[in-house]
Amino acid sequence: MRRHGQPAPWTQVLDELAQRLRQASPGHVGIVASSRQTNEELYLLRRLAQHLGAVTDTVPRSGEGDSLLVHADKNPNSAGARLLGLAARPPGSNLPRFAERIRAGTLTGLIVIGEDVTKHGLDPDTLRRLETLVVSDILPNAAAALAHYALPGCAHAEKRGSFTNVHGRVQRFSKAIEPPGDARPETEFLGELLARVSGRAVPTSLEALFNQMAAEVAGFHGLTWAALGDSGVSVALPPLPPPPPPVREPGGRGQDEACRRGFPSALPAGRDCHCGAASFASLPSSARFFMAFRSVFWHKNPSL
Repeated sequence: MRRHGQPAPWTQVLDELAQRLRQASPGHVGIVASSRQTNEELYLLRRLAQHLGAVTDTVPRSGEGDSLLVHADKNPNSAGARLLGLAARPPGSNLPRFAERIRAGTLTGLIVIGEDVTKHGLDPDTLRRLETLVVSDILPNAAAALAHYALPGCAHAEKRGSFTNVHGRVQRFSKAIEPPGDARPETEFLGELLARVSGRAVPTSLEALFNQMAAEVAGFHGLTWAALGDSGVSVALPPLPPPPPPVREPGGRGQDEACRRGFPSALPAGRDCHCGAASFASLPSSARFFMAFRSVFWHKNPSL
């Protein structure tokens, strides 16, 4: 991870970041979550937002779908983000307001998890106005290059968690491979950050964290981690907002401009390009099969 562009240990980064967030005026911090995050990660961001009085939003992704398997929603956990109240209505509609408030000086801190917000209306000049910019991702991007604190997270195959699909089915998944370098599951460092900011204990096990979320969040009431089993459990979803127009990231995942420009990254070697060539080739054959299967099948079919 990096602090002001320089490598720093996790403890130092989280201690300093927590102090900054405690000193922030209520309502002066925004949170951009990702609907590619797990329910548990989104729950921790929800609690952090409640403590800070932060406005939140997610980045929508939509494209072509069909009536069989392929859904127009290209995020795997949009339903979870809606159930947890992280997504605006419609998703993405708060992002222009974030930009306006940053320029007006009424939003001084921004926490971005799993997204490059420079591709979604918050240009680098706007981000440079922030007193505190926190970015966590698994790959380098333009927002991470500007961050005061860059926190390396984990890809889906490097952690455990749960998603809620477009039909309201809550399903859990398991870790396939270990994360490289200093990367940590987002539930770990977000939980530690929340505990430092709020002064309250946060469950350290994923099972306890899920069960606490289910007890606190109405959309998950009655669920337990153990009850999810291998096939998951269905929950009722709130009504869908009007669908946004298709959003396609410039160049796509395999043509990332930030990587090609060589932006500094907090990410470990071997996972330094969106094309995935370096990291993919270094994986065991079983893990390569898992990643390829997910990329072709699961990511394009979030309804499954």
